[in-house]
Amino acid sequence: MMRSPFAQKRHSQPAQEFASAGAVVVRLKGGDPLIFGRGGEECDYLRDRGVVVDVSPGITAASGIAAELGVPLTHRGVAASVRFLTGHSREGGEEASEVDDTSFSAADANCTLVVYMGLGTLSSLTAALLGAGLSPRTPALAVERGTTAVQRRVFSRLAGLADATRATALRSPTLVVVGQCVALSPLWPWSEEAQGEDRAFVLQTGSPHAQQQEAQRVTLPGGKQFTLPRAALALRAEAPAAAQLTLMRDDARV
Repeated sequence: MMRSPFAQKRHSQPAQEFASAGAVVVRLKGGDPLIFGRGGEECDYLRDRGVVVDVSPGITAASGIAAELGVPLTHRGVAASVRFLTGHSREGGEEASEVDDTSFSAADANCTLVVYMGLGTLSSLTAALLGAGLSPRTPALAVERGTTAVQRRVFSRLAGLADATRATALRSPTLVVVGQCVALSPLWPWSEEAQGEDRAFVLQTGSPHAQQQEAQRVTLPGGKQFTLPRAALALRAEAPAAAQLTLMRDDARV
């Protein structure tokens, strides 16, 4: 079910208490904290209580996953816009059967649709999009744990996407991409000439670039070591020497 205001307060209140005590609090959230990450709510809560908040921008899942898989979210002559939607239902959770009415207005053949947290309501979502006029043969993609070495991705047509995710037992967090741009990915398994595919879907596993990523051992203050891909080495965390640094991790699965 949807996280209640009381549950959300359990994340924001400790940050306020630590900050009020003089600590520098780092709230770690995956992706972009202001896109379906409740970052705006947390900032409002803290600023209303006199806490100074700075937001460090992140790469949202839609951009990161699409770029890694070679899916252009916009493409001249194919998709003039992209739209991000939450797959949570009107009742607030992924388990409920009906999605929000905004899914009907999102049925645009010239737009790429990216759905966050939509695995549990995927059947209702695809039915709504088909009912609103999208072609059953619209290319679609569902990616579990995208941009990681253990990702799994399912390419399908829109009409069969929900069945494909069930058949492959995809689990959250899974991102869904729907639109003609999906077929522009070099990983798209069907050619333009294949009008009658003999496979309803194709499951692929692992990062397509995992073998190309160089790793490097990084030592943090205090001696703790991590092995990070070279692309991650631009990340740095600094705090005033006299400040207490408090880390708060986001335990919500998105």
